[in-house]
Amino acid sequence: MAMRDVLELWNPWLATGEVPSSFTGRRRDITNEIMKWMDERFVKVVVGPRRAGKTTVMYQLIDHIVKKKGVKKAIYINFEDPEIRDAGFKRVYEEAVKIGGGGVYLFIDEIQNVRNWEGYIRTYYDRREKVNFIISGSTLAMMGKDFQRKLAGRAITFNVFPFSFKEAMRIRGISEDPRDRQALHGLIEEILLTGTYPEIFLEKDPQKKRRLLIEYYEGIIARDVAAAYGLDVERADEIAHYLLRNISSKVSVNKLAKLFRISYHTAEKYLSAFKDSMIFFDVRRFSFSLKEQMAFPRKVYPYDLGFRWAIGKGHSFDAGRLFESFVASELVKSGYKIFYWQGRRECDFILTHNGKPTSGLQVSWELKKANKEREEEGLKEAMRALKLKHGWILSKERTDLLLNLLTKNAKVFK
Repeated sequence: MAMRDVLELWNPWLATGEVPSSFTGRRRDITNEIMKWMDERFVKVVVGPRRAGKTTVMYQLIDHIVKKKGVKKAIYINFEDPEIRDAGFKRVYEEAVKIGGGGVYLFIDEIQNVRNWEGYIRTYYDRREKVNFIISGSTLAMMGKDFQRKLAGRAITFNVFPFSFKEAMRIRGISEDPRDRQALHGLIEEILLTGTYPEIFLEKDPQKKRRLLIEYYEGIIARDVAAAYGLDVERADEIAHYLLRNISSKVSVNKLAKLFRISYHTAEKYLSAFKDSMIFFDVRRFSFSLKEQMAFPRKVYPYDLGFRWAIGKGHSFDAGRLFESFVASELVKSGYKIFYWQGRRECDFILTHNGKPTSGLQVSWELKKANKEREEEGLKEAMRALKLKHGWILSKERTDLLLNLLTKNAKVFK
């Protein structure tokens, strides 16, 4: 089949004049953010965990370009297609530009399947050809050292995560109105259990949810962790299970190495692979010394709690730990750099701005007489030690505070 015919199969709007609604899905907040940069020369790099919705975001951007600039100005290229992959980057690129002409936007998906893709993108970018690149692919491949080195100063990266809390609210039709409080609590409990991967969140059948989550999890462990890093898939699965069972607990590399009878270097390699594939992220203990930050145990949280439910045989529904993990994930998705504080007592999160601590945040599913003093004392100690002006205790009854933090309306940035 001629390459033009192959590309036309992937770009039905060339014939119909519009992007099928089944392609564009639920509108994502990150789509609006990327749109602000669409006409900038930077290469737009879209990264995120598998099944988080990267391709859907690309179709939403294509829909925007098609409506604004015409059907031939947005060409989608998927290097998972064997005919496209076997044809090679140069031939596919030239055919796509021929279809779109000057000023074409090339949306290149699964670009990690192209050998030396960074070199191709840099070459065409530096020639200042009238092509706007929006590229997406495996997180591990996209964030590799070659990408950082070869496209330095030429690219801007956008992270696509599973639905955020605010997106989930919008999809469910839940507002911040106090009259929706019960529905809001129900939504949070749902997220603590099954997470917000788009396909999972929109699926109503619990059995299908669990089966899909297990497939997601196994695919990420096998392909993005074990295969990509040259690690043992069974050991990766064991360590991931351990981390999912112990969310919000402090973890050290030494402890993992001893527990799983592997070297320190290997344990660190597993943690790096989990972070790069965006299953987990870690939160360090706050210190003004980077050396001390690296030396102390870290807390490891999943980006999405659904995996814990899917593979968690016998796991208890510990609302306190799950809620802390949920809040940590939402803060990170919103762009916060967070730490925890450990003195005589502990404070769950220290929020920072431009590298400086600004606020303390304690997280408690339910704030009662039995735990209120402990939460307050940990927060006060952190505020005194770090000279913080602001501190809050966040419970399920204070979703208004959480939503303010997620939109950066809290006093921390005023």
